[in-house]
Amino acid sequence: MTRFAAIAALCALATACDQARDEYTYTLPSPPPTMPPPEQQPGALPAQPPAGSPPQAGAAVLPPAEPFDFTSQKPGSPDLMRPVELAGYRFAVPAAWSETTAGRPMRLAEFKAGAKHAIPTEIVVFHFGPGQGGSAEENAARWLGQVQPDEDSTPQEYLTGNVGPLRLTMVGASGTYTAAQMGQATSAPQAMPGFGLMGLVVEGGPEGSLFIRMTGPREVVREESLPFVWMAGSFSPADGGAIPAGEGGEQLDVAGLSFALPREWRSVPPAGAMRAAQLEIPSGGETLEAVFFHFGPGQGGGAEANIQRWLGQMSMPADIAPLTSKAQVGALTIHEVIAEGDWSGGMAPGGVPASPQKDVRLHGFVVEGGPEGTVFIRVVGPLRAARPVEEALRAFVASAGG
Repeated sequence: MTRFAAIAALCALATACDQARDEYTYTLPSPPPTMPPPEQQPGALPAQPPAGSPPQAGAAVLPPAEPFDFTSQKPGSPDLMRPVELAGYRFAVPAAWSETTAGRPMRLAEFKAGAKHAIPTEIVVFHFGPGQGGSAEENAARWLGQVQPDEDSTPQEYLTGNVGPLRLTMVGASGTYTAAQMGQATSAPQAMPGFGLMGLVVEGGPEGSLFIRMTGPREVVREESLPFVWMAGSFSPADGGAIPAGEGGEQLDVAGLSFALPREWRSVPPAGAMRAAQLEIPSGGETLEAVFFHFGPGQGGGAEANIQRWLGQMSMPADIAPLTSKAQVGALTIHEVIAEGDWSGGMAPGGVPASPQKDVRLHGFVVEGGPEGTVFIRVVGPLRAARPVEEALRAFVASAGG
């Protein structure tokens, strides 16, 4: 069975129309210090744990992420889709989806599909702003954790890939769905057998991530799974690029690859002979260092070996696992790793090991398929500075394959 065929077989879960069972889907991270504490904010939602934290109650252990080309499936006629622009993204939704009123908190848009069925499918678009809503991995685990497989279920899906500079994550599950209980609901949410879910997280846009959830009866979502993939493959930043380029469209050229530089990022002379390039990235009042390594065609070792070497230089809490993924962007295969803890891999002047750095984030990439061989990119910095640039780093690396 092809990867797309597996997606097309996904079932969807029917979400209740009453607000008591509506899960609003995403919890917000803790507010910055300038905002009132959560208990003083009317209707505030619980805080989202930091990326890499253990899954919350109801979250699933994610299956291995599999790369997927979201642009591989396209509608046979442009008349089947209509354009939409929301939260800094431009994309297309099936023309057969009817738009309904998005009258509840955090819902940008709502659509209905499958009107010929007794219970139609609901498609909801959520957006919370830059850095808000939690990571794709956290939301994927929570979504999958709300659906318990049954004997008719297709395997759970956890797919990742890039569309231009944007990072996409898609999940799907079927079985018995139980929505998360939110707010002051007085009755427990109803368990609904024979339902399923498809969810999509789009990262890298200028106004933050977009979250889209399709839920409905099994047969309805099966019909709508292909249009849902069409929609995913149509995404682009509304301004034409997720990362604003510098004056004159500045680029960073490394080993035959050209990366689009954000305006505030600065290329600086490499600090060591082994470094092919180096960037300074301002974030949160600090400056992060992005280091590029290149050793020539067939040199430098494989992606897995280098990721494991990087992780070997991190001391992480036993209950927090690193996040890894792989995506195909044009001709490039991009491997990604994120880990948080204490870092002991730095070097001081003179080539001696530097003192360990505490409470840091490692965000690394291995870019395979370039014309001059593999490129290795590593960013290590304080959590408070490194977390906010996660999506920008991902989009920057993907720009080389656009």
